[in-house]
Amino acid sequence: MVLKKILRRKQKNKRSLKERLAIKKKKKKVGGLGIKKKATKKIKEKKKGSKEKNESKKKIKRKIGIETKGIQDFLKYLGKKEYFEIYKIISSWDESFFKKGFSRSFENKKKMNSFFKERVLDFLKSHYTDLKSEISHLRKKGEEVDYIDFEVLQIPLKIKLFSAYFSLDDFLKIKKIVDFARTEFKKFKLDE
Repeated sequence: MVLKKILRRKQKNKRSLKERLAIKKKKKKVGGLGIKKKATKKIKEKKKGSKEKNESKKKIKRKIGIETKGIQDFLKYLGKKEYFEIYKIISSWDESFFKKGFSRSFENKKKMNSFFKERVLDFLKSHYTDLKSEISHLRKKGEEVDYIDFEVLQIPLKIKLFSAYFSLDDFLKIKKIVDFARTEFKKFKLDE
C-alpha cells in the first residue's frame, strides 16, 4: 500500500518535470532570442541604477550618524542605566580608560552598543591578565597564593557570562573577585 503511494508520487513528479520542460520550450519558441536579450539588458540597467542610489544613500547616512563628545554624552545618548553604573565602577578603577575613543561619530545605536561592550570586555580581560601576572610574580617570591589564584580563575567564565547578557549583576560578581584579589595583594605588600 505504502509502496504504491510512493511510486505514484514519483510518477507525478516525472510528469510535472516533463510538463515544465515542455512549457519552457514553448516559451522560447514564441518569445525568440532577440526579445529575451533586450529584456535582460533593461533589467541589468535597472539594477545598476538602484545600486547607485543605494550607495549615495549609504554615504548620506554615514555623514549624518550619531556624534558624541565624550563618554558622558555617549552614555546619555544610549540611555541605559546599567551602562552608566558600569562606567562609574570602571572609572573608579582606572579614570583614563574612558577618556579616549568616545568623542567620535557612530552610524547607529547598535554600533554604539557594540563599541561600548567591546571596550568594557577588553578592560576586564586586561585586568585579568594583570592579576595573573601579579600572582605569578608573588609565586616566584615564594608566597602562598593558591587561594587567590582559585578566585581569579573564575574571572574568564564570569567574563563570558557577562559578554552574553551584559548585566550589571555579572559585572558586580567580576568586580567582587577583582577587589578580593587586590586586597590580598595589598596584604602581601604590607608584609614586606
